[in-house]
Amino acid sequence: MSRSQELILKGMAQENSAENMTDGDDGARHRVRLPRFLVHESVGAGQVVKRVTSAVGIKPCDPCEQRAARLDRWLRIEPRH
Repeated sequence: MSRSQELILKGMAQENSAENMTDGDDGARHRVRLPRFLVHESVGAGQVVKRVTSAVGIKPCDPCEQRAARLDRWLRIEPRH
C-alpha cells in the first residue's frame, strides 16, 4: 500500500465519529466489506470522495456536501469481522 493510500485511510478513520455512525442500520442501499487491515471502521462513499478531493486541494462547496451525503446513503464501506 502506498503512503498516500495509508494517509487517506487514516484520515477516513479519523473522520468517522460517533455523530456519523448509527447502530448499524444507516439506511445504506449497498455495502462493501473489505479486510480489516484496509478499513478499520465503517465509512460512506461520500466521505471517501470528500477526503480524496480535499487531499488534492479541491475545496468542498454546498453541492459537494449534498453529493457526499447522497453517496454516504448509497454506499457504505465496512470492515469484515
